[in-house]
Amino acid sequence: MGTELKLALGALLAELAAMALLYLGSSDTNLLYQFFILHGMASAMAAPFVWAFLPARYRQPRLAVLLLLFSICFFIPVLGLGGFFIGVILSVWWPRLSDQTSFTEVQAPRFQMQHGPQRISHLRMGQVRHQLSSISVPLDLRMKALLALQDIPGRQAAEIMRDVMADPSDDLRLLAFGMLDGKEKQINERIHVASQALKAAQDPQAEYAASKQLAELYWELVYQGLVQGDMRRYALEQVKKHSSKALAHHQADGGLWVIAGRMRILERDFDGARTAFETAVKKQFPLARVEPYLAELAFQRRDFMAVRQHMKQIQKDGRSQQMALVADYWGKT
Repeated sequence: MGTELKLALGALLAELAAMALLYLGSSDTNLLYQFFILHGMASAMAAPFVWAFLPARYRQPRLAVLLLLFSICFFIPVLGLGGFFIGVILSVWWPRLSDQTSFTEVQAPRFQMQHGPQRISHLRMGQVRHQLSSISVPLDLRMKALLALQDIPGRQAAEIMRDVMADPSDDLRLLAFGMLDGKEKQINERIHVASQALKAAQDPQAEYAASKQLAELYWELVYQGLVQGDMRRYALEQVKKHSSKALAHHQADGGLWVIAGRMRILERDFDGARTAFETAVKKQFPLARVEPYLAELAFQRRDFMAVRQHMKQIQKDGRSQQMALVADYWGKT
């Protein structure tokens, strides 16, 4: 601060001396030269003084900014330098004269988390969706409903979170964004690790394992709705690329054939999807786990009799309570 003060005093004294020469009113050319010398010295000292008080983003490029400040001071005598001095004084002392708002340190809020079956039974998905969609529900209950989604896997939770991002409450929007972003980051970190493993693969088995993991992870991004637009198209391309590479090493992997079938459904290649699912079953992938996709495929083709048949089989297997409810509905239609 001492250097800036010296520059300010030097510039002020030099400018006062230059003005005093003009006040003499002499037409002597030497006095005019002396005025320009003193005024130039004042401008040269004022430029770095003002530069030191500029915000950091306005200080670069340094030489160009210093030349600009010098030019303003030099070509606008008195007013240029005086205006800069007044600006610096206001920027330094005005905040001190204004009322200061006192701040106190507060601890970050601690959310009460519930885990496991107790949490799901206490707040079912239908209740969660209702509480989050109704602005008449108190904010703390809506926050709890949103937090209840973070332990629920799959696309249903991601869809609800994305809907909440259009909510009028800033707290809810930010929390939903943070939860979605966290899910995406976790998968992307695993994708990075798997990509490094693929690059370092020294044998077909290691290359197959890394390619399969990448196909599954990119599919998870798509399935959970964590990527949209161009990123979604890119993720689908990566699923196709890595699943094909993995199948080239191990044709008997039924799980990869299921992913291929689900990809075909998205592409509306229904014949290709059916072939992929049938291949998965032939490769010893459990039929009970393929039935829901076959039912989805039949529904997309508007073959509702086939949907009912697949649902009857799902009902017999009884593997999933949710699917059992869907199958029960189709059994009544």
